[in-house]
Amino acid sequence: MSSYNIWQDFYQLTHLSIDFPNSVNNKAAIYGNGRNQVEVMVTLRIVDKNLSPISLKEEDVREHIFLCDFFSGNELKSGWKISDKDNGYNKVIEYIQSINAQNEKNEVMDDGFISIRKFVSCDRQDNGIVIAGGVDIPGVGKFNTSQFGTSTKNGPNGKEGNEFKNPKNITINAREPIRYSDKDNITIQAGVLSDIADLNYQVFGYNSNPSTGKGKIMNSIIKIFPSKETGINNFFKEHLITYKAIKNRDVSQEMSVLKSPRVFNCFSILKEPHYPCAVIGKYQDNNFNLNLWYSMNDIIDIDGFYIIDNGSTDSNMTQFLCNAKVRKEYIDDRNGSIYLVLYKNIIFSTIAKSRHGWKDVINNPVIKVVDSYGNEGNIELTFDNKEHFDVPAIV
Repeated sequence: MSSYNIWQDFYQLTHLSIDFPNSVNNKAAIYGNGRNQVEVMVTLRIVDKNLSPISLKEEDVREHIFLCDFFSGNELKSGWKISDKDNGYNKVIEYIQSINAQNEKNEVMDDGFISIRKFVSCDRQDNGIVIAGGVDIPGVGKFNTSQFGTSTKNGPNGKEGNEFKNPKNITINAREPIRYSDKDNITIQAGVLSDIADLNYQVFGYNSNPSTGKGKIMNSIIKIFPSKETGINNFFKEHLITYKAIKNRDVSQEMSVLKSPRVFNCFSILKEPHYPCAVIGKYQDNNFNLNLWYSMNDIIDIDGFYIIDNGSTDSNMTQFLCNAKVRKEYIDDRNGSIYLVLYKNIIFSTIAKSRHGWKDVINNPVIKVVDSYGNEGNIELTFDNKEHFDVPAIV
């Protein structure tokens, strides 16, 4: 049966309603960011002259279903958008039962009922809109569930019968979008440090023979995610970390000749293609720590040398030639939380205190995020050699 013949058989509309398919409540809250959608369902049933239900298919009906303002029957006000497609951000902050709503949810399992789903969003904060559902039946006219309905006659060709009146509505509020430049909307969770490799080093003193020692290389993963105040089970649906990569030449300041035939760069441990966003050295608790911060990429490869000393500038200088070597693979699916990887090199020595011929370099990473509600923003992180040495800070 063609689409034309289906509507030609129309005799009467017996049911028209609107509700949320995912809740018995009649009021929903979303974010007014232009992305966040709420799913709305319009249900109808029509019969032929024998009062038998006409079997309708979604493709026959969809283009004839509309949403309108409950009080006026007009189109939704500016800023509110209606789509036939779920954009992937169809997640509601909460559903609420409105005291004054006219929307007792009906079970529509009987023969002849068909439900069409629409997706509603708003591009700004809005205190709320009350919405009715409608259908424009070809050759008959428009019907809706607004406060006063329409003047279309509920009969053949829209010329016979009574007007259809069945006030039903839902309410949608659009809240102010989450701003991820606000530190209160972000949670940073420190990772647990674990040993992943030895850190071999040689010690060269002015009046002593070279000796060897072992430190360790540790690893932890820092997790960044939306705070619980941003919504139930919220997460970053998309994220992209960008920063200016730090290479050896950015850190190393000079060459250093040790008691060896070789000439070493003072800092040469970074390898292609993945470079860190921060290189920071710090002496604390009788240890010298070198922190390297990376975004989570496929492979992180460290292999080379860096030099530290005892802080003396005279003939009593002792130098430590540290050979850092580790390779590890990570997979960042860019879905969910954001992860930063910390590589910590530690030498246990009361005299290994200062960087030798190299400097700290910090290139603040910027993380572009979109959360599960469609809120987007940029998070800028930074590091230092004080309280934000092992955990980054939000700028």
